[in-house]
Amino acid sequence: MRHLPDAETVLTTLYCLVDDTLRDCPQARSRRPGPAWRLSDSEVLTLGILGQSLPQLSERAFLCYVRHRFPGAFPRLPEQSGYNRHLRDLWGVWA
Repeated sequence: MRHLPDAETVLTTLYCLVDDTLRDCPQARSRRPGPAWRLSDSEVLTLGILGQSLPQLSERAFLCYVRHRFPGAFPRLPEQSGYNRHLRDLWGVWA
């Protein structure tokens, strides 16, 4: 029987892969003017990928899921509109 990793391990591994990729490819992300985002680009892309793996959840329900399933993992998680703006800002990296 195979042992499946727990959700925290999957999230941490995914975050590390995204963060390493962004660090190795700094030209993939241009900086926008204005105040800094509440989450790092790596955190937002990790959440975006995780959200795609749970398509049955609405965006609002997904963020509630993250807050309850991974308490403390994203302490500065913005409201839905801020999260969506940041994710859209990363579209060039995402695609």
